[in-house]
Parts: sequence; structure tokens; C-alpha cells
Amino acid sequence: MKPLVILFLAFVSLAGYSQTQAPKKEFAIVLSQDNVEISGSESKEVVIKLLRSKAYLKSSAVMGLSSALPKGIEVTFSPEKGNFESTTVIIKASEAVAPGRYSLIVNATLNGKTKGSIIKLNVAEKVIVSDGKQ
Repeated sequence: MKPLVILFLAFVSLAGYSQTQAPKKEFAIVLSQDNVEISGSESKEVVIKLLRSKAYLKSSAVMGLSSALPKGIEVTFSPEKGNFESTTVIIKASEAVAPGRYSLIVNATLNGKTKGSIIKLNVAEKVIVSDGKQ
């Protein structure tokens, strides 16, 4: 019985440790995914969670980009400004986007302090599937 109790306590402590917690000072940005694969005429969403210390709980956030966008890529945030726990960045690719690997630096500004995180964007060539019939 005693080994079972010790095993249970170890599991509970590890489960609590693995959860993402707000920093003691300032704030942090956590991405739902940092690698995104996209092709022409496609859009993808990445959820951005803002972990705030007590000093930043009531602060309004402003989302933005610190990197230039490649031709054919459009990025929007929903919401872009306000006091929220999470926002969604929507990445849209047009037919004009060139295949390749790009880095998008998304950032959040709270109380005049800006922090960013990198999304690695892989633009794949669009594959046209044919059924062989004409």
C-alpha cells in the first residue's frame, strides 16, 4: 500500500510541474504550435496564450509582428488589442506565395514591454491531384 501512495504522490507532483504557469514577473507568450505547414490558397490558425504575472493582469495587450511578411502571406490577430488571455493568429497564403521556409516573429506589448515568439512557416508547393480522366 505504501509504494502505491508514493507512486500517486510522484504522479501528482509531475502533473503539476508540467502545466504552464504564469511568470512571477512580467508576462510570457506560449504558442499552440511553433511549426506551421501551409500551401497556396490555404489558411492556418495558431493560438497564442498570454501568461501574465499579477502586475500585468489588468493590462491591455497589443499584438503585432516584428518580422517582414513574405509576398503572398497575410497575418491577422483575433483579437488584436484588449485584455485577453489568448488570441488567434490567422496565417493566410495566396497563390503568389513562393515555396520555402520563413520565420514569423509574433509579439505582444503590455505596459510598454514587448516580447515575441517565432513561428516557423513552411510553405509547400501546391500539389495538383489528377484522377487520370480527361
